[in-house]
Amino acid sequence: MIDEKTLLEFRKWAVAYGGYSEVTAKKDARNIRRISRDIDVMNISEKMLYDFVDLELKRGKGPGVINPEMRSMIAWKKFRGLDIKVPRLRKPPSPDPWFPTDDEVRTILKSVERVEDPSTMWRDKVLMELLFFTGARASEVLRIAMDDVRDEGVFIRSSKGEKPRFVPSRRKSSITSGNTLRTTGYHPIRRPF
Repeated sequence: MIDEKTLLEFRKWAVAYGGYSEVTAKKDARNIRRISRDIDVMNISEKMLYDFVDLELKRGKGPGVINPEMRSMIAWKKFRGLDIKVPRLRKPPSPDPWFPTDDEVRTILKSVERVEDPSTMWRDKVLMELLFFTGARASEVLRIAMDDVRDEGVFIRSSKGEKPRFVPSRRKSSITSGNTLRTTGYHPIRRPF
């Protein structure tokens, strides 16, 4: 195990020369102390680091735990003036997003038509079609004004700093049917719900 004097020297170096904050230097020193329980960090080699990562994986630790420890080891190797490669694990891929099938979309749109109040039914139908057929985010759909709806499609203002975009719509759609929108009194900006 590493001695506290060396860790204190490391922390001072990390702040003074390594460009680290005191908090980061303290965290890195803690990580190095923990790693030193399993390997000799004073006489470290690439093979020792790779074996340590394998050991951590066998213990059930994932990249979220191992990668910060390896970032600490990068600071440690700079402090010690070592020329070794520090292993990094790839982040596991995110699960695939859910995309409804055509049948699921039809089922959802038909369920909206079962609502008894016509204005609520048209409001919900327009919202669902905007979400399904434009690919817009919910916050973008809520920003759509009557002037943004054209026969050819819908003008969408982004909610995440992207450029506004025009999305062409399907031919038979409640969205572009201006008469339907105006006669039902639905206006997304007024937030009728």
